[in-house]
Amino acid sequence: MSDANRMTLNLPPEFDASRHSAGLPAMAKKLTDTDGWVVLAIEGRTATLVRREAVDQVEESAPSSGRKGLKVKLAGGTKPSDGDKVATTYADLYPGSYMVKFEPHLGYALLAEMTEDEVRARGQLALAMRCKPWEIQVDTRSDGGYIARLPSYVPSKHDKPLTEAVEQIGKFGWYFTVNTKTLVAQIIPSEPATFPEMIPLDTSRLGHGDCNVTPFGMALPAPGEKIGDTVAVNWGVAHAMLMGGLPGSGKMCIDSTPVPVEPSAKHPNGWATHGELTPGMRVFGVDGRPVTVAKVHPARTVPVAVVRFVDGQSVTVGMDHYWTVRDMRSSRPRCGGGSVLPADRCDDLATMAHRYLGWRGYPDMIAQYVDAPAAAISAFLVRSGIPRGEDGTYPIDEAIAAWSLHRRRYGENESPTLGVRSTAELMASLGKSDWAVPASGAVRYTDTDVDLPLDPYLLGAWLALDGDYPNGGPTFNECARATLTDATGGRPLTAVVNEAGLLGVRTIPSAYLTASIDQRLELVRGLMDYAGRTAMLGRCHLRPTSAAGKAATLIRSLGMLVQTTAYGAMIFEATMDVYRRRDLAETHARYAPLVNSLARAIDPSTAGSGAWNRIESITAAGRATARCIEVDDPRHLYLIGDFIPTHNTVTVNAILADLLSNGSEIVVVDTLDKSVDFFWLKPYVRDGGWGGGSLEASVTALGLVYEEAKRRAAFLGENGYKNWMDIPKGDRFAPITVVIDEISALMVPDKIPAGIDKKAPDVQQMLATNMLKFRLSRVMDQLIAEMRFVGVRMLLSSQVTNTNTGVALSTKAKVGHRGLQGLNPSKTARGQAFDDERAVPEVPDNVKEDPNENVSRGVGVCHLSTMTPVVYKSFFISDSDLVAALERLNLRKTTRPEPTPEEIARFVTPEFDEDQGDSGSAETFGGDRPPSGKPLDPKFGPTTVYSDDGQPLRGAAAAAAASKQAAALCHSCGKPIKPNGDCGCS
Repeated sequence: MSDANRMTLNLPPEFDASRHSAGLPAMAKKLTDTDGWVVLAIEGRTATLVRREAVDQVEESAPSSGRKGLKVKLAGGTKPSDGDKVATTYADLYPGSYMVKFEPHLGYALLAEMTEDEVRARGQLALAMRCKPWEIQVDTRSDGGYIARLPSYVPSKHDKPLTEAVEQIGKFGWYFTVNTKTLVAQIIPSEPATFPEMIPLDTSRLGHGDCNVTPFGMALPAPGEKIGDTVAVNWGVAHAMLMGGLPGSGKMCIDSTPVPVEPSAKHPNGWATHGELTPGMRVFGVDGRPVTVAKVHPARTVPVAVVRFVDGQSVTVGMDHYWTVRDMRSSRPRCGGGSVLPADRCDDLATMAHRYLGWRGYPDMIAQYVDAPAAAISAFLVRSGIPRGEDGTYPIDEAIAAWSLHRRRYGENESPTLGVRSTAELMASLGKSDWAVPASGAVRYTDTDVDLPLDPYLLGAWLALDGDYPNGGPTFNECARATLTDATGGRPLTAVVNEAGLLGVRTIPSAYLTASIDQRLELVRGLMDYAGRTAMLGRCHLRPTSAAGKAATLIRSLGMLVQTTAYGAMIFEATMDVYRRRDLAETHARYAPLVNSLARAIDPSTAGSGAWNRIESITAAGRATARCIEVDDPRHLYLIGDFIPTHNTVTVNAILADLLSNGSEIVVVDTLDKSVDFFWLKPYVRDGGWGGGSLEASVTALGLVYEEAKRRAAFLGENGYKNWMDIPKGDRFAPITVVIDEISALMVPDKIPAGIDKKAPDVQQMLATNMLKFRLSRVMDQLIAEMRFVGVRMLLSSQVTNTNTGVALSTKAKVGHRGLQGLNPSKTARGQAFDDERAVPEVPDNVKEDPNENVSRGVGVCHLSTMTPVVYKSFFISDSDLVAALERLNLRKTTRPEPTPEEIARFVTPEFDEDQGDSGSAETFGGDRPPSGKPLDPKFGPTTVYSDDGQPLRGAAAAAAASKQAAALCHSCGKPIKPNGDCGCS
């Protein structure tokens, strides 16, 4: 079958397309006596050919383009299903031209020149739209993007596949817009949407905003935009918000880690475990001076590792634990003297660091304090590894202290020799780097000598001789005898020791280990004079004695590193005069300069002795309970183990500041250690609203809110109002915002082992604590369930949001606003935070992986009631700036932030008795009825329900009985209603 321009040939069975198709045009020419035939398609045993002369060049343009095209007259019988064949044929016939319109019923198709990029873009769009490529016309924009005319567009159907297609066409960050009327899409090149380094809290809004709408951050900007929408909580839509967060990385030491502390009645020997540390205790900084524990973070189970040092010590710490270290392979010569700061200027900076304890600031602010270029400070902070906060700020005290030490020896643009690294970072790079921690300074247990039963030098000599006096040891020569005689005043050593009552002592008593530096040094001198020597390489050797174990601790407490040999001898580099004997002192002076230069490298970037303790190995050790502490030292360093220096450690603030300044009363419920985060707020809480001092104070603060809520409910009922917002604005009472932080620590009960005697005092204390936690949880649930109409708002903060950490499913169901801080929450964490985590976007990779870590600080995701879920970044303001801004507003301050003892007694007593139950809770918190008078749902914690025969009921039986009893009680007096209608009101 054929016509003038199209022919169909029947092919014989032996036809082989790979061999014979080239001869088909010649066969067509022979049959028609015309030229120009080309093969259009071969299907089975038929071949279709068309004549090239049927294509005429015309002034036809592709849509949205001024370029010329070709109009192809289709052969008769061409069907819509032939489109792919026709497109392929003419793409081969006319390289660089592609079919852009196919009209088989009208008998023509249009071809147009297209670049390879345009063809690829059109193909990706066709896949996304599930249509044929020629149904989409594509042209290149001047900026490298594309204009495309789509066949149709339904946002809900096409947005996601089009977004993926646009990323394939360009790269991540490109975006598109569609004119729904003309169906023209603009594909626009752009960098991925991101956040600025910091979004400051607008203090001009404080005191001039709306207490019902609270902004706290900025949404991720739309593609191509720099500024995103403001993210705000609408308390009128939902009165409770849950802000979850990923557990933050800390400087984690396991609870059993030994820590040197100031001697006390509880720790007379000067040692405590890390788990025993509490705020106010005194530990020691890297310079050996006492520093105060400012904060102890809650314990967490974390991955840990064993860190071993070349001196034989080892400690077990968290993988997120931070160390101040030096890479011993990166030693450099000193810079020219003209580039360093004068010593007195460095001393002034060190003094300044103490004035800014606990302060945080941005690099440019720190640069002003130290009078240095901002670029130099920014580079120094990054290279030194000083931990940066989520808001992009650095600890000002630590930064100034590190800068002052650095500039004693190096220029402002030289790399620092010390840096801060996590255990995980050290472990990953240990083979490439030779990490070492600085030795500590001599520990100052006391600045004055203490009363000791025996002169420390004589005790050292006695222990060194191991009671083998007067024979002495191999070095007990005439000089040794003369020195000892002079020390004892000519009396026999045995007599002096016996008189002191230490004749049988064969180790160093604890009182000597915590004595003054001078007394401990004299004890070392006594040991070294009679059991020590200086080797030819300049190191001091102390032979094995009965006091060897404590001797290593003694020497380390003076800031000197000690290595113990296999046979028990100790080797160390002396940084003090450790000999009293003249002959040994002279030998030491002769050989000490021969100490290997790397072993005695003195770097002013550390306050230690100048020795470095190399890390030998780091081995993962599973998981363990650990916690981190903060100390009031500019360098944030404290000593663990045998004097190893270790480093230690804003959405809610933005919300609370806005609420407070715009008329809301504030109540804080928090643990003692975490409440320091809200100290800036303490002067402004409502009377008795500071529940951060104890669990009892938390119960009372929340109980006072519940009591006020009942009073408000009564007022509304008496005056015919259904909601507090119905009250005229001038007469309306202020909303109350309750922030409950660390829910897990406050509300998860302590587990009592099965079978234990519940009468034991410790168990009774646990039961009493659990009862307080139950009361706190119960009132929180009641406030969320019942008190929206009286103006009570709840802001809940928890590191994790599952049922096991204090946030029950029944509670979360009533929380309309949800947020989750952090960059990489797991699917489980997202599922716990949101009802449908699939509907909540994830933080984009470009934000998470931005080399400028400030960009990702304070970023999270949220789903606020009635709003589209978004990725956001919190507003930031430092505590000091926030306090200053609030002071300028002259807000009302409380005269008594903590609950009074009488209030605590009213809400906490009577004491819990396991036989009686919580007899006081019904009276304290209004029984099982909220102000509305409805029976409280049992899942919100009703008091115990009893059967008719006095037996306590549980589960469904308790719920049924509670409902039955509630129906027969008077709403006013709570007494049973008699058949004649009388009750307690009669």
